[in-house]
Amino acid sequence: EEYGFIDHLNDAKIQAPQTNYVKKTRFTISKKDDKVLFEHPNSSITYPNIGIAKNAKLDFAIGINKPAWEKSGDGVQFTIKISSEDSGIKTIFSQYIDPKNNPKDRRWVRKSLDLKDYENQKITIVFETQAGPKKDISFDWAGWKNPRIIYNHN
Repeated sequence: EEYGFIDHLNDAKIQAPQTNYVKKTRFTISKKDDKVLFEHPNSSITYPNIGIAKNAKLDFAIGINKPAWEKSGDGVQFTIKISSEDSGIKTIFSQYIDPKNNPKDRRWVRKSLDLKDYENQKITIVFETQAGPKKDISFDWAGWKNPRIIYNHN
């Protein structure tokens, strides 16, 4: 069982400089074509009222679309925040990648985050992208690969 953020994009509140900055799309980074939640900086996508069951994990990968690697720019800061009645707003993930200038970032950076602190609560999850240190948003073709909450019934 899972909650797919790409499938629920219509339920989200989007803040972005232009409407085409946030959309469902596909990237080919590691020879495979993947479903992606595209989020060009500086944008935020807010998903309200998500119920968190036991043993839930937030699973995703971050990346910048391959055609942008040869172009100008200074990378992207990816951030995920959760707000809940019990613990207010917390940043649960933040990572900067710059595949244009750092070949180690020319891949999907995979993450799986435990949501046990939010069991049996309704939470709001916010996906944010911000420009790199020089505030350059050119060719910041940032994506969240198949972000979803997975429920393991053990």
